[in-house]
Amino acid sequence: MGEERETPRNRDGAGFETAAGFLADMAKAQGEALSQVQNWSVAAMAAYRQQAEEYNGLLQALNRSLEAAEQCQRAMTELADSHMKAATALNDSVDASRDLVSKAVASNRQSLDRLESLVTAMVQQVGSQVAALGDQMPTAESIAAGPFAAQRAAYLEVTRTWMDAFNNVLGGGAAAKGQEADSEEAN
Repeated sequence: MGEERETPRNRDGAGFETAAGFLADMAKAQGEALSQVQNWSVAAMAAYRQQAEEYNGLLQALNRSLEAAEQCQRAMTELADSHMKAATALNDSVDASRDLVSKAVASNRQSLDRLESLVTAMVQQVGSQVAALGDQMPTAESIAAGPFAAQRAAYLEVTRTWMDAFNNVLGGGAAAKGQEADSEEAN
């Protein structure tokens, strides 16, 4: 076992040169392969770095979009709150207006009732005055028959015209005509 076999190559030393050349070629090939692997890894790292930067840019854009969406959501919430407050104020205003109109209608009804009572009282008063004047006609006629006979017709005409006017105002034009007929029969 300890013996070396000699080959023709071993004798000349050519086999070592060939092995050394082979090893040199192999080392050179390995160096080129390592250089290529290093170039590839540098290129891959550059590509990964570029991808990472692009993803970072996308994430930043997404972050800005999310921030804008949050701002939009806050603005929408504020707008909704504002609309809610405006709707509440409008409802309060409508309720107050309804209350005011109801009170105004009630006040108007009271005023109309009072005015109707006043007008009714005035009509009764004027009617009483017209009746009193009618009752005074015979006395006026007897006074006018004496020394004032010449002015009698004019006085009676003025009095009848005045009574007719009151009766027309009070809606009693027919009653005045009835009284006129009664007084003409008395003449």
